[in-house]
Amino acid sequence: MMDMETWDAFVASSRNGTLFHTRNFLGYHPEGRFAWDHAEIAGDDGHPILLWPAAANGTTWWSGAGASFGGPVLREGVATARAAEAVAALVDEARTRGYERLRTTPPPPRYELGGDAIVRGALLASGFECIASDISHTVPLTRRPGDLLAGSARRGVAKAEREGVVVGVEEDPTAFHDLLVADRAAFGMEPVHTVEELADLVRRLGPKQTILLARHDGVPVAGAWLLAVNDRVGLSFYFCQNRDHRRQRATNLVMLRALEWAVAASLKELDLGTSSIGGELNEGLAAFKEAHGGIRFARETFERTLS
Repeated sequence: MMDMETWDAFVASSRNGTLFHTRNFLGYHPEGRFAWDHAEIAGDDGHPILLWPAAANGTTWWSGAGASFGGPVLREGVATARAAEAVAALVDEARTRGYERLRTTPPPPRYELGGDAIVRGALLASGFECIASDISHTVPLTRRPGDLLAGSARRGVAKAEREGVVVGVEEDPTAFHDLLVADRAAFGMEPVHTVEELADLVRRLGPKQTILLARHDGVPVAGAWLLAVNDRVGLSFYFCQNRDHRRQRATNLVMLRALEWAVAASLKELDLGTSSIGGELNEGLAAFKEAHGGIRFARETFERTLS
């Protein structure tokens, strides 16, 4: 098995890798949380053609454990037929290791170099089936961020600025995490990451992430954690707000600043995350994202049962 630095360098130069596929990212998990069992498949030249960051979950080989995305990471330039052969070899490796099924939520084709869905096609060609599909929204950064906003979002930005809302970059995640905890508690939920884990990820990811926090009279009122998941796509993670301050429309200003951050980072689009749970669309959330230039796409989960 290649060392972490070599693995992460492969991901960075791959056709479809993201920071969620890197061992640096996965390494934030405490020892024992997941039974890591990564794999690499060699090409005809003896060099890796495919990486599979994964963990054992019983008899399921799960790629995407502890991350938003998993799945096969393909060497840049791999042709369609060769990609399918590499995934077929991965299925054979799963049998050798004694697994009964493989499961993954790979990055959608929009994340892939060229956007031609070679990874999805290789999974289907090797007997994987789509077992779940959620609706997500992304903003193609084809215009200036302010021009991407619909009238309601523009009015929200103007109101936030009139109210004196200021959005800044936070180096210390504590205040942001406190806001996030309160936001999720309103839905009976908790953040995936503790404040200590978030601080570790901020350190690990460095310039590939940023925390935006909006304040009104010094009080945190809205925020987002933004990730440059590869050199093409950003992801808005942990968008949150103080619901007692909703009238100030800080979320519109945070979203505009997020789009500006993505443009400054030379990204092609900003993924705003899933807008459905179990395939059921949250209409209000979808409308908010679409008012900021969001368009819909599918985030799919695939599974392959071994006979």
